[in-house]
Amino acid sequence: MSDGIEHQLQSQFQQAKLRLAEADIANATLDARLLLQAVLDIDHGQFISQQALALNTQQIEAYNQVIERRIHGEPVYRIMGYRNFYGRDFKLNPATLEPRADTEILIDKALEWVKRNHGLDAKISFLDIGTGTGAIGITLLSELKNAKAILSDLSQEALDCAKENAETYGVLNRVEFKQGSYFEPFLGLNLKFDMIVSNPPYINSDVIDELSIEVQKFDPALALDGGKDGLDAYRQIIPNAQSYLYPKGAIFLEFGYDQAVAIDQLAQTANWQDVTIMHDYGGNDRVMFGRSP
Repeated sequence: MSDGIEHQLQSQFQQAKLRLAEADIANATLDARLLLQAVLDIDHGQFISQQALALNTQQIEAYNQVIERRIHGEPVYRIMGYRNFYGRDFKLNPATLEPRADTEILIDKALEWVKRNHGLDAKISFLDIGTGTGAIGITLLSELKNAKAILSDLSQEALDCAKENAETYGVLNRVEFKQGSYFEPFLGLNLKFDMIVSNPPYINSDVIDELSIEVQKFDPALALDGGKDGLDAYRQIIPNAQSYLYPKGAIFLEFGYDQAVAIDQLAQTANWQDVTIMHDYGGNDRVMFGRSP
């Protein structure tokens, strides 16, 4: 292994950061660091403390390859293969969206509701519709040690990813996976839950082509496209969810920052009680809460 300056961690990092910046990658420094840490399987502390570490040829080639993928628009977390959500790393695959920090408010509010109405140790059940990576459902199961859940998705590939994540976090014995659209997998089963959660597709079909290349090329269209006005999923979920909840059960739905009025109207029309629109930690309207009669 060469210990020349050009092979040192710091030198490779600086070169990659420059390449990303020249390609107009907005977070060039962060992305260069995250990808280098992923290639070397080191954490941030090791990155700081091992600036003079000499990289071998294979490591340099691997780093150059992932930097090239980032230059061509592939999101950094897609390249890494996982993204952190609520303190846990969730594996991704092509059928899943990356879990994002905006959704963490849904977790916090759902946990507050469970604590207030049942207690965090209660044996409650919930349904996560359109689970994707399983980030919402698996996070709630990890925080609620006696809860059970069903995670559903239209995509079997997404469910396969969610199952791997459930196994990673030790909740596989408390979860079932169902493939299908919205409530279709549960027709005729007389199932009831204490809570329903969902982050369904809510992007207007007409604007998907205007989104960033990272979203257009690498996020699954099935998890983005909410129909002409972005509300197709809510027209399925909001009027039908009460049939699957115990009395005074709760629903928590994520939606787009500009959809609060429409979501509130759908909820009021469907006779949800105590309808509340909640802000995410960026101050945007993000989550609807409702209680079944």
